[in-house]
Amino acid sequence: MNDENMWVLMVEHRHGTDVSIHRTEQGAKDALTVYVDYWWGREFPGAAAPADDNERVTEYFERIHDEFHTINEAPVLP
Repeated sequence: MNDENMWVLMVEHRHGTDVSIHRTEQGAKDALTVYVDYWWGREFPGAAAPADDNERVTEYFERIHDEFHTINEAPVLP
């Protein structure tokens, strides 16, 4: 039996769904922050982004009503 788990990040947006797999929950959160940082300036030109990563991610998805994200732990199966 394999006791190893991974973390799955899914970002649903108007062009489809981005899925990435991470060894840690923090790795998934970091990848989500990178996604938000990339799109922030394109979606909100000239708007200042919150300095705190968690606040920035929360605000981004509150302002973009057709995008959603999930981070779930999943077992690695044989």
